Amino acid sequence: MSDQETILSLINKTSFFSIFSDAEKEYLSTLNNQIISSKASDVIVKQGNLDTELFILIKGQVKIFKNERPNIILAHLKPGNVFGEISYLKKTPRTANAVSTKDSIFLKISGKTFDKMSAEIQNKFQQRFLDIFIERLDDLNKRYIRDAISPVHTATERR
Repeated sequence: MSDQETILSLINKTSFFSIFSDAEKEYLSTLNNQIISSKASDVIVKQGNLDTELFILIKGQVKIFKNERPNIILAHLKPGNVFGEISYLKKTPRTANAVSTKDSIFLKISGKTFDKMSAEIQNKFQQRFLDIFIERLDDLNKRYIRDAISPVHTATERR
């Protein structure tokens, strides 16, 4: 199996690309210089850096954490998850660290690469970003509500 076939196979198995056509997935698989791999413990994104690439995890696992509280893991990412989107979209320094916890493969997309994609592919990326942001906001709201309810409130509400 060629590298492009392997990459296409991985893209086809990644949920992020579920709304993309076969032709669009084929095109994305040709971006060989944009496919990167890492070993466990490799730093993919470092908080404070000014790079603005976006990463889509195709295979492996990544943990997200901040320098201020390195023992608190903000997220454990799995294939199909996206990271680096804040710096990518806002052109600001990285807000957190991303470290591989297993050997991993990513699709790395720079602004220049994104600009070269067709409007239809760009729109699909933007739709997926919106889906992800909505899901993250919903998860954050659920955690906030869960953490805001103390045993005292729960006991009072039961009366």
